[in-house]
Amino acid sequence: MDWSHYSQTLFDEYTNTNDNLIVYACPGAGKTTNIKHLWTLDDEPTVYLVFEKHNQVEADAKLPKKQGSAVLTLNGLGHRAVLSAVGRVILDNNKVYKIIKDYIKIPEQNYKVKQERIYALAKATQMAKQVVPGLFSKDTYEDMLSVYDLDDYEGMYYDVERVLSISDDMLSTIDFADQLRLPVVHGLKMPQYANVLGDEAQDFSTIQGLLVQMIHADRYAFVGDMHQSIYGFRGAMSDSMQVLQSMFR
Repeated sequence: MDWSHYSQTLFDEYTNTNDNLIVYACPGAGKTTNIKHLWTLDDEPTVYLVFEKHNQVEADAKLPKKQGSAVLTLNGLGHRAVLSAVGRVILDNNKVYKIIKDYIKIPEQNYKVKQERIYALAKATQMAKQVVPGLFSKDTYEDMLSVYDLDDYEGMYYDVERVLSISDDMLSTIDFADQLRLPVVHGLKMPQYANVLGDEAQDFSTIQGLLVQMIHADRYAFVGDMHQSIYGFRGAMSDSMQVLQSMFR
């Protein structure tokens, strides 16, 4: 590979320092190729974090094997922490609907309206799971409704709070959002790595940043392109790279 001056500078920093690194890349700069190369520069236990399962499978097949290392999605990282804490986990993406059915009384006789309210409550709860634990409030709820154009009914905020609380206490059954949220809520022990490599840093949400921070690695390196963010619907921060830079000084 004929590396550019910018790539070589990144590799030199990674090799010769133990500093945390964040790379603001532009389209076509080969950011994924560059961060994959960092994997090869030492023998320390390293985790390479990606967003999509197909990226994880592809990278895991191509990167050289390193003892104590792994290629994981962010959800896979959180899932490992929950699994380690609980021992056996059922992944059920209908978890919130089942909690609503078992614990929440929707005061509406009209079947169609009742189903619409159940759907609205479930959707709002799933979005609330993206909020940093302890920071969900009436104000953040109102902001969430506005940003994501969610339906509301009288008293739904309190129903969201209750469903969220029940869900947070239920570790043996989890859904996709819980894989990120529950390790942060309960301070679960994370897998340990010396190096953390994070791709697509522009798509990190706050809760994903907190999850990765819990690894307490010796060094973090992130790459991203601020013009390519595609996960706003999952709670990705509009200024995620700046936030990560402040979190991992």
